[in-house]
Amino acid sequence: MQAEIESLKAQVAKIDSLKAQVAEVDVLKQQIAFLMQRAKGDETPDLESPMNKRPSEGSHMQEGGNSPATI
Repeated sequence: MQAEIESLKAQVAKIDSLKAQVAEVDVLKQQIAFLMQRAKGDETPDLESPMNKRPSEGSHMQEGGNSPATI
């Protein structure tokens, strides 16, 4: 019984590792798609590089500032 539990734990760890690798591949695919689009000159104005993404600012934040907007 203990051997089966250890085997299952090892399998879960392997699955978690594979999931992390899949996530890395997904990011690389996004970066490649972005670079291919830029290389073709088809860049759209609202497209941002996945490498340069910033957390979106909330609607209560003023453009270029960190102080809350007054309503």
